[in-house]
Amino acid sequence: MKLSVIIPTINSENRIEKAVEHFSNYLDSTDAIEDYEILIAAQTSRDNTFRKIKALASENIRPLFIKEKGKGKGIQEGIRMAQHPWICFIDDDLSYPIEFIDDCVPLLPKYDIFIGSRYLGKRKGSKLRSFSGKVFHDYVSMLFSIPQKDIQAGLKLFRASVFDKISLPKEKGYLWDTVFLYYANKAKLRIKEIPIVYEDRPNQLSLFQSSVKMGFRALQLWWRLRIRKKD
Repeated sequence: MKLSVIIPTINSENRIEKAVEHFSNYLDSTDAIEDYEILIAAQTSRDNTFRKIKALASENIRPLFIKEKGKGKGIQEGIRMAQHPWICFIDDDLSYPIEFIDDCVPLLPKYDIFIGSRYLGKRKGSKLRSFSGKVFHDYVSMLFSIPQKDIQAGLKLFRASVFDKISLPKEKGYLWDTVFLYYANKAKLRIKEIPIVYEDRPNQLSLFQSSVKMGFRALQLWWRLRIRKKD
């Protein structure tokens, strides 16, 4: 397939080069990919992320310089710039295996969206983060009636054409995934979860603060999407 890979990133000068190299090596070597581009969707950072990604630019690697912050904003801009019929977004810390694409390829004709699922596969790392993530998943699943087991997975592959059937989510933060899957399930798009091995990496987010913030934001989205019914 022809694939656009989006890497939403911020404050990543110490990891983005390694991530792009790993993804490029896989995409160059696998028979699953006919042609590809990597879109590094960098939001304004406190470090030298912009300088780093500018140096990575090549025929297949396109840096995007985004003034606004937010993972969802990075994904939105990457989707708008993507040139290929399949799109994958993946976190920048190598916690998710891009190699899951090999498992998706035989199933491409049958599905519109693939999720790299931590909860069908194996999660290595912090048990506290794993428990917190499961609690948040159950909370969001209840609010939005989303049946998939790993709603917030930072690894998703989907047809670019899904946005002919659903709106491109406007959510700018970490809950972009929730809105995306809410729209996708409402439109009865074909969704498949693929088990993966997930490596929990240390990050800049405070577990407590991020959980509270995301929980409150999920409630706001529930009110807007399900009660007021405003997209």
